[in-house]
Amino acid sequence: MSIRPTNGSGNGYSSINPSNDNQDGLVQSTSGPNYGGHTVSSRGGFQGICARIADLFRNCFSRNRGTTTTPSRPVITQADIHHPTISGQGAQPIVSTGDKKLDSAIIQADLRAQNKQTLATHIQSKLGSMEGQSPQDYKAGAYSALGLMLFTPGETTVSSERERQACVTGRDLWEQAAGDFATNGNTDGLMLMANLSVGGKHVPAGHLKEYMDTIKGTFTDENEATDPTVDAILDLAAKIDATECSSPGSGRVILNYIGNCGQVVLENEEMNQLILGDQNGQDPQHVQDNSKELQKLLENARKTDPELYFQTLTVITSSVFLD
Repeated sequence: MSIRPTNGSGNGYSSINPSNDNQDGLVQSTSGPNYGGHTVSSRGGFQGICARIADLFRNCFSRNRGTTTTPSRPVITQADIHHPTISGQGAQPIVSTGDKKLDSAIIQADLRAQNKQTLATHIQSKLGSMEGQSPQDYKAGAYSALGLMLFTPGETTVSSERERQACVTGRDLWEQAAGDFATNGNTDGLMLMANLSVGGKHVPAGHLKEYMDTIKGTFTDENEATDPTVDAILDLAAKIDATECSSPGSGRVILNYIGNCGQVVLENEEMNQLILGDQNGQDPQHVQDNSKELQKLLENARKTDPELYFQTLTVITSSVFLD
């Protein structure tokens, strides 16, 4: 079964129109990144969300952190410097190096690490609590939140045939991924497209392919057969990187368009039913509250630490597309 998404009025995807400069082929429509290391599979048995969250966040703080080299001169004082934790409770002592600038840098780095760890614990607790209260309402809330995050209001314009082709390819890959799921129960394409469209907007310019390779390792098993849709998505990410290099800012425009196509896919009634199943037992208000809370958690993660943001997005997309 193949699904052709509509926008609710029977008009299909967002139209692709020429821009105002009358050139042929025009259309309307973030140090090196660390995306974390974690693995879940879209096929076979699947663990509950609490275990999944624990797996994803376990490595978040286990890596060896770089240490700051102290000055070669003798330490002037051993007096402790205290600074508040994110919770406002207690204080964390560090030993002064005798260099005020270095002391300040150590404090700020320590605070960032504490903020990240505290927020990660908070996110893990909140997601587990939402899923524990009602798995059905949690999944529906995640589905709603993802649809909203995919959408970018207003029209955008790309300025070359290469950019137009990237938009068209992304649109077609959303449909291809939907067909893979409807026909074969394979969700790899949908999850990769969701992460490309949402998470890709926050990846440093030129690193989209690297990000998608990491996501592929997250969602797929090493021994799985080659998936044409997955390979095509990775190829698209590389092309968007190349386009961004030649025309800075174009990658974001392309991802906005592709994301809007993804929203159309999720709004499709048949796709909605395939992913969420029987919705008679849902509490609409609870679903809406979950959706808002998930968006808030993701935004807080994005402002705190890129790696934490990508890990949280991974958990949410896997909650939508994995049973």
